[in-house]
Amino acid sequence: MVEVLATVIKPAAPKAKTVDMILGNAKNWGYTSMVILQDHYEEALDEALKDLTPDPSLRWKEVFEVATRWAIKNLPRLAARGCGPC
Repeated sequence: MVEVLATVIKPAAPKAKTVDMILGNAKNWGYTSMVILQDHYEEALDEALKDLTPDPSLRWKEVFEVATRWAIKNLPRLAARGCGPC
């Protein structure tokens, strides 16, 4: 990506300093773009994890245990597979 970006600016008869500045600019742009994307996806992951986390006010463990017992009692194929109560 840096090489492609560095070729976008094409000064006539560039000096070494100019070429170095163009390359440095391309590297900086590439790095900044990666930081932006990393921040974006870390925030998206945090939001997704919050949506998956049970509400602390819910008694989800007790509800899960009741649902498990019901399933084992009413769906014999689960008990046959060795799925025991919580």
